[in-house]
Amino acid sequence: MHSDGVSFERAAQQIDMTNHSQNFAQIRAAGVDPRAIRRIYQLLDQ
Repeated sequence: MHSDGVSFERAAQQIDMTNHSQNFAQIRAAGVDPRAIRRIYQLLDQ
């Protein structure tokens, strides 16, 4: 998503981790913490 120019805010909304919901009960729908994605984008920009 980063290389495609998708903003970190939009990427955070679109990332779907529900395949892992059996191991992580807090995962109930698509979307992740945008702060984590913002940090990943910052690292990728270095």
